[in-house]
Order: sequence, then C-alpha cells, then structure tokens
Amino acid sequence: GMTDTVVTDTLGEVIPNRASSYESENGVWQEEVLQTSIYGSSLGYTPIGDLALWLYYYLTAKVGGRAGSYLMTIPGRIKGGEVTDYGLGLFIETFKGLDRFEHSGAIAGYTSDVAIYPSLGVGVVVLSNAGSVDPGEIANSTTEMFFGDQLESAPVGEESDEEADKTPSERGTFDDARFEIFAGRYEQEDQLGYTMTVSRSADDYQILMAGLPKAW
Repeated sequence: GMTDTVVTDTLGEVIPNRASSYESENGVWQEEVLQTSIYGSSLGYTPIGDLALWLYYYLTAKVGGRAGSYLMTIPGRIKGGEVTDYGLGLFIETFKGLDRFEHSGAIAGYTSDVAIYPSLGVGVVVLSNAGSVDPGEIANSTTEMFFGDQLESAPVGEESDEEADKTPSERGTFDDARFEIFAGRYEQEDQLGYTMTVSRSADDYQILMAGLPKAW
C-alpha cells in the first residue's frame, strides 16, 4: 500500500524524508515555509512511488472498484444545468486527441501534476520542490516523448505555422511597460503564506501562486 503517504492537520509536524521547498526571486533561492493548514489539499505528503501506486490502483480499479473511478470522472453540473469539465477531484479534458483526467497543484514552493490517459492505461506524475517549475508543461512534454506516435497534431487550418511560431507576448496585446509596474511578489494580508508572483520572461508572462492548492 501507500505506506509512505502522510496526511496531517498539524503544521510543523516532522515528516520523515520530506523535501524542503524553495522559491527563486531575482535569481536568489530561498526556502519556503508552509503557513496554511488547508486540511486534505495542502497537508498531504506523498513520494512519487506512492503516487504512482495510486495511479495503478486507479487504472486497475483494485481499490474502490470501477464505480469509484467512474464517479471521479463524471462531469459536474452547476446550477442551471451547465456541464463543467471537472469531476470529483479530476479535470476531464483531452490532450492532442487523447482523453485524459488531470489535476495540478501548488503550495508554498511545492508543485505537482498528475495526468491519467485511460485509453493508454498509463499515467504521468511530476513532483517538484521548486515553485518556479511548471509541472504541467513537464508532464505534457513527457507524454509527447513517450507516446508521441499516438497523439494528434493540430488540425490543418486551426493555427498557421506563422502563428504557432509566435511567442505568447507576440500573440497578445500586453503593454510591457505597464506590465512591469505591477510585476513583483504579493502576499495576502489575511492569509499569510499565500503569495502571488507576477513576472515576465523573454517569451511569456507568468503568474505563480503559492500557499493555495491550485496552480495557475
């Protein structure tokens, strides 16, 4: 079983073999400290081996049965009947023609992404203790590396080669000078530990949130 996974409601509890998390600001690395206690979403600790085992349980339905796996991937409905792309804990989407169930997370310098491809019978797990890492991008690149022959290319006419070669900055209408005014790191006064870093690289704009379980 997942014997190395721990869920705690005690901040500061010593978790054996837990990796510290870090953020980089202006090229200087500093250790992040978890200061929130969002039970279940931010206080669960698991190594990649246990998370891979969870994926195995999910894909084989050895724990919870097919009914449990199915319930997690039924699209939700909001008031008024509109169907969402979110089930019971997993996003329901496609990636280059393949159905997948996915969720990412970030808190206090830790980032993660889990993607499940039911038609392939595989999953991809990315865990990082650096807040600047984009786990979803790594998970997508890993999927392309191992299963590229089973992925679809963008349909002809959907996006020209010229458009595909453009950076996000070139596609958008951001005023770089105005953007720089707001670039920096922000911390919410009534939720210490919840930070949002707004930055721009040569190719794109970034908003990185830490201290809450959902990554942008």
